[in-house]
Amino acid sequence: MKSPVTHNNKMKLSELKLGNIVKLTWLDAFGRGSWNDIKDVEEGLKNHIVCEIVGYYIKKDKNFVVLSMGAQFDPHSVPFLHLEFIPKGAIVEVNKLKV
Repeated sequence: MKSPVTHNNKMKLSELKLGNIVKLTWLDAFGRGSWNDIKDVEEGLKNHIVCEIVGYYIKKDKNFVVLSMGAQFDPHSVPFLHLEFIPKGAIVEVNKLKV
């Protein structure tokens, strides 16, 4: 069965509007908690952590993009459920989704 979610072409953050459903891909921070040599450094640079999240686009500022995991756009209710603040500098791909 084909997924009902389809990807548009990659987008720029400036093209997003409130309520767009998006998938963000970003590189996450990570660490190695013991003594390491240069081989460990090189391995860490090659094996970075890639994260993806799907949510409703809320807004951005100079540091973060804010997504909501649930949204209701009724003026008489609290609109956003579970906010995620993703650092803009870590984002490597933005896709607007159609459902």
